[in-house]
Amino acid sequence: MPFFGVNAGRQPANPSSVNFQSETSTTMPAASEPGFSRLKVTGKDRAKFLHNFCTNNIKTLTAGTACEAFFTDVKARILAHGYVLAFDSFHEIWMLPGDAAALAKHLSKYVITEDVTVTDFSTDNHVVVFRETPELFALPPFHGAAANTQDTLCGQLNESAATNFNVTFLRVMWASERLIAIAGSAEQISNFRRNVSISSEAEVGSDELASLRIRERFPVIGQDMSNENLAPEAERNSIAVSYTKGCYLGQEPIARLDAMGHVNRALRVIDLTGDCSRQEVIGRSLLTADNAIVGTVTSAVQGNAQSIIGLAMVKVNAASQPVFCELASGAKLSGRCRPL
Repeated sequence: MPFFGVNAGRQPANPSSVNFQSETSTTMPAASEPGFSRLKVTGKDRAKFLHNFCTNNIKTLTAGTACEAFFTDVKARILAHGYVLAFDSFHEIWMLPGDAAALAKHLSKYVITEDVTVTDFSTDNHVVVFRETPELFALPPFHGAAANTQDTLCGQLNESAATNFNVTFLRVMWASERLIAIAGSAEQISNFRRNVSISSEAEVGSDELASLRIRERFPVIGQDMSNENLAPEAERNSIAVSYTKGCYLGQEPIARLDAMGHVNRALRVIDLTGDCSRQEVIGRSLLTADNAIVGTVTSAVQGNAQSIIGLAMVKVNAASQPVFCELASGAKLSGRCRPL
């Protein structure tokens, strides 16, 4: 199945030719969205610099580990969201889909005397995603990863004369399922496929990834959330926000919201029941029995012929109430947000 433009045919693997250079591997969810952005950050001050401009604790990352984070403005409004991956001589930022050029510009304007360079290499960047399986870890490139129980890891497979691929991994946990994303150029991903044979059953297709993303409540910036939203409105604080790391851009508003104990609106998973397609509900309002608008559906996947699973930005004080969604046709779907 093609993913981010990659549709390279599989050929029998030659495991002995693969040179695995890291004890850790990386896995991350695949995505049905048409974009995947990737930044590379180099320079001896890169960890401290990134630490000062995102919500998670980058200084504590060691080579081969990663974390989820938001990049915000001084008012804690979201500029970008994704994963920060740490390697021996550089860091990477992976976003789904993300505006890499805008984030690179935002970060670069704060570089004054620091030894930091931010490079956008999203143009020829492709990802294929696999479910973490015993079969996958039986392959030489992935030896050592199965024993590591940490949810978010990263690593590299370095090219050799025999294989000619240089790809990067990210392992993440989405909706209680571990996934491995492998990223590289179109040529590198094609070569990876030719040299590492993995069952098609282990590969996560676009529809399945979209379902996992929604059940994980992993937002697409520009679709589920935007710069009109505060980072805590994603309600991923336990995963993507550190409250002990010290000062960073946007830290004060986020700390105030934490002291208040809640946000007024938040991203929630919603189950809608009725006969419709996913396209019909995206962008539609959610209403209570008294016709008060309490939210908007931002993403959706088909559950079955009579149900939709979606993401919605909803008022927190109405999140436990039954709601309905009125379609353009006039049909109404009943719905309820899932508890966190």
